[in-house]
Amino acid sequence: MKTITINAYQYDELSDKAKENVQRYWVENLDDWWYESTYEDAKQFHLDIKEFDIYRSYCKVGFVYDAEKTATAILEDAGGQLLGLAKDWLQEINDLFNSYSDYDKYLEWLNEMEYTLDDMEFEDWVFDESGYQDDKESVNDDFLKQLEEYYLIALKYNYEYFQSEENIMMECEANDYWFDINGKIL
Repeated sequence: MKTITINAYQYDELSDKAKENVQRYWVENLDDWWYESTYEDAKQFHLDIKEFDIYRSYCKVGFVYDAEKTATAILEDAGGQLLGLAKDWLQEINDLFNSYSDYDKYLEWLNEMEYTLDDMEFEDWVFDESGYQDDKESVNDDFLKQLEEYYLIALKYNYEYFQSEENIMMECEANDYWFDINGKIL
């Protein structure tokens, strides 16, 4: 019979070299779950993160419904920079609508088209004939680009955090991991 004794160490008991081995192993085996919280955050605001590459600084995000539903959800439930983006979008949309809400231009257009007030409502003219929709689409595209930048930063932050010594130590403690003297998990 052979008896083998193994000394087991918790993360905070390891040497710096052994901790580096744990960190290297952790980074090499980082699962795809690290970005799930960012995806869930985007979903609650009716956004879909379609793809990303944090090394190439690329993130493609799409509206699940439209910019208005996304902005409304953000205004109701978010804070910080995300809330600021939604407020800025709302201000731009309101300013844009007001810039196209020129009743005299509407009357000129009716006259040019030989229409009467009964043929088209003012609001319909603003939305359908004035050019407002094209400019609104441009504002929505800018909003989406800002959201893509926001979520790229969030993804980078999460990735860096999940690789950090602070997170590794917390995970090791929470899961009661034990290691050999070289930092190999037992």
